[in-house]
Amino acid sequence: MRLRETRTRWGGTQAEFAKAIGIHENNVGKYESGQQDPKAWVLYRIAMVTGVSPKYLLMGDEHHGQPTVRDQVQTLLRSLRAEMEQQRLPDAAKARYVDLLRFIGIQMRRLVFDAERLLQELRSHHQQERFDNDEYRRRWIDDADDDRRSEGER
Repeated sequence: MRLRETRTRWGGTQAEFAKAIGIHENNVGKYESGQQDPKAWVLYRIAMVTGVSPKYLLMGDEHHGQPTVRDQVQTLLRSLRAEMEQQRLPDAAKARYVDLLRFIGIQMRRLVFDAERLLQELRSHHQQERFDNDEYRRRWIDDADDDRRSEGER
């Protein structure tokens, strides 16, 4: 996997990276060293945070360094604005152009918002999963302690 390379290109420490994707710092080290494979939701979060695809993380067969969709849309919007300002268009055409650019910008913000909301839901689910696992462990330990006590009373 290309996790270490992706993290260093992202530009943070293991602790910062772990915090950004919502996992423990030790797990980042385990993933990078190959001691443990990340679960699918972790790969998805890494992809969201770093802007690379899970496919790249797993197989490395996409051209890294290509601009993300967000970058491409922003570049397109900038070039359209610049073109519109250079052209001598009638005011009605300029107004339609501006409306189109606003619409594209709004749709892009909605997509980013939806992606961020999905990431937040994944974080929330992971925290609940972690809580459920901790609760299960506590109950298991309590049950084991009860069993030991009852055997000691016999």
